[in-house]
Amino acid sequence: MPLAYNTNFENESGLSEIFDNQVGTTASLDATHVKDGSRAMLIHQTGTANASKRTLPSGTRFLVSRLWFYFLANPSATWQLYSITQATQNAVLRITTSGALQCGFNGGTFQGATTATTNTWHSVDLRYNYDGTTYTADWIFDGVPQTQATLAGAPGDMTQAQFGTAGATNIDCWVDQWAISFNQADFPLQDVTTTYTVTFPALSPAPQVVVPVPIGVPRTKERAVALARQYLHTLADQPLAASSLSGAASSLTVTFPALGQTPQTAVSVTASSRHRAFALARKALHTSAEQAAPTVA
Repeated sequence: MPLAYNTNFENESGLSEIFDNQVGTTASLDATHVKDGSRAMLIHQTGTANASKRTLPSGTRFLVSRLWFYFLANPSATWQLYSITQATQNAVLRITTSGALQCGFNGGTFQGATTATTNTWHSVDLRYNYDGTTYTADWIFDGVPQTQATLAGAPGDMTQAQFGTAGATNIDCWVDQWAISFNQADFPLQDVTTTYTVTFPALSPAPQVVVPVPIGVPRTKERAVALARQYLHTLADQPLAASSLSGAASSLTVTFPALGQTPQTAVSVTASSRHRAFALARKALHTSAEQAAPTVA
């Protein structure tokens, strides 16, 4: 199922494009520490309220989420990294003063004693259920399943996803590759992909390759380019039918049928025969894959 929301903090001009309610002004897009790409979100909390909140759709009672985080030193007081707000009891992912990552509900028992190492990127997968008389939080920390957190309550809607807290805590923490789904079956989101379009400008018309890359893969854009180059080589070597050729000898167009979800690719060449046109078009694709400086969007 498609994600309800995901961001790697690369394409926004500011956090106001992601969060509709921000308390405090010390959260920002920052390039100091990134999981992938060139930016992450920095939560710089210095003893005053700093919370970035995104409103959830009405009726949200199931939520699956994934995020990566990185922090320099343990917080001065137990700190809420990520929380899901609800009318009576919030679900909270927090870091203690000893660096333990814990998951639970306000008013309930928090689970987790594993230390989150400083100066290291960590992944967390979460699944919250507020639809019954027992709230549940399933979670995975750095690929290792953790003890489920529970709390008795009445069915109710979640209202916001929030980073940071109003507490008097000192911490610098970066967040990257944040994703949300409202489908329970999506848990965990480790294999969910983000899509890049790689354009090779050396050819006219410039072939575009749509590349899905798993969220959290290191150097995602570089990985997308590598996969796109591989795709062009594979495309160039597939069989072509006579119907793939159109135009006159002075400007023939060879259309390569799409592989997977990527659009068809057309290559214009000048040739006197179909076989010659196919050969030139294949060579052009191979050359473009190796020598072009593609753009990634």
